[in-house]
Parts: sequence; structure tokens; C-alpha cells
Amino acid sequence: MIFKKLLVISLLFLISTLLVYAEKHVEEAEPAPAEVSDAQEADTSDATAKTSRPKIGIHGVGFTPIGEFSDSADSTLGFSAGYRYFLDKKEFIALYAGFGATNYASESEKFLGFEWTTATNMFFLEVGPQIHLGSGPVVPYIYVGVGFTRFSTTTTLNLNDEEIDSETHASDYNPAFSVGAGCYIRVSKHYYLDAGVTYQHNGTMTRLIDDEEITSEANVVRFHVGVSF
Repeated sequence: MIFKKLLVISLLFLISTLLVYAEKHVEEAEPAPAEVSDAQEADTSDATAKTSRPKIGIHGVGFTPIGEFSDSADSTLGFSAGYRYFLDKKEFIALYAGFGATNYASESEKFLGFEWTTATNMFFLEVGPQIHLGSGPVVPYIYVGVGFTRFSTTTTLNLNDEEIDSETHASDYNPAFSVGAGCYIRVSKHYYLDAGVTYQHNGTMTRLIDDEEITSEANVVRFHVGVSF
């Protein structure tokens, strides 16, 4: 409990520091106000539109278990998606909200048209500041997030490919935090390639593996590649 409190305090301090630093950076980067003609203002608006930051991202994600988690789980693929709300005119600071999921284990049995499928899934939700470190066709960024992670093991019964019953055998929620970095690479006027890596701290969680409940650290490293627009 003490560790979690210290972790939250440290994370809030980090978020505050990033926001203060980014705000100062933006203020220093802003030029002094000057009178401009209508034509110059239109040109500036056009240039800003051309370099607008991506706001929506969709990614394929590789989840790699680390520490204790790697003893009971293998690397797997999943997805994530997110939205950025920019807090300044220069679009250096954004509030990011995202979610993602993956399947860590799945097995099926069939008998006389019936099919039982047992799957262990991980779902996460996170929100936090994202700082963009520059402008141009290649834009690095860093971010931190807080949220929660859920592990669940569910058995679904299908008859002739139609679901007739479902039961959740195990489900565990935990506060989580993440810190990551990546970069946007512009490929067209409105689309960017987005690639990055994130450490996701899920803490100690309980999962059902081979009909046995296992409680251990469940931290992962996420590698994502996708498109943002």
C-alpha cells in the first residue's frame, strides 16, 4: 500500500514537471506579436493546417511480458487506439487517452457441434500528458499515463457457431501506469506513421492458467506501430 502511494505521488510529480517544462518551452518559442496583412495571415493559417498534429491513432501492438510475468506468459499481439486533445495553439502539449487489448491464451474443444473456447485476455485504459519534442516531418514524443488493467479468463459455449452461454472464471483489476516514447513520421498531408515503445506497470495480478490461479507481477513492454491522423 505504501509503495502504491509513493508511486502515485511520484507519477503526479512527473506529470506536473512535464507540463510546466512544456508550457515554458512553448511560451519561449512563441514569437512576439506583430501586425500582419490578410494575405500573410491566410498563408500562416495554411501552413498551420499543413503541419497539424495527428489526433487519432490506431496501432498493432506487441506485448512482451517482463519479470515474473514472463515465467507464465509469452509475447503476444494485440491492438491499441487513442485520441489526443491539444492544450496549446502550437500543439506541443496534448492530453492523451487510449485503450488496448490482447489475448494471452486460448484453447478450444469440440463435441457434436458444440465448441467450448477458453480465453485469457488483458485490457487496459490510460490517460495522461503527451509532449511533442519538435516539429516537421519527424516528430518525437514522450508521454506518461495512469489508468487500470484488467485480466479475465472466460469460457464461451457455441453451438453451430452461435454463442449460447458464457462464463467468466477469473477477473482481476489493478491500477496501472505507463511511460513511453515514440515518433510520428509524416507520410502525407494528413497521415503519419506512428511507432514507439511503452513500459506498462500493472502490479500484482491474479490470472487463471491451466485451471490454476497464479498471482504475480504482470508488467509488460509494449511495442506499437500504426497510423495516426
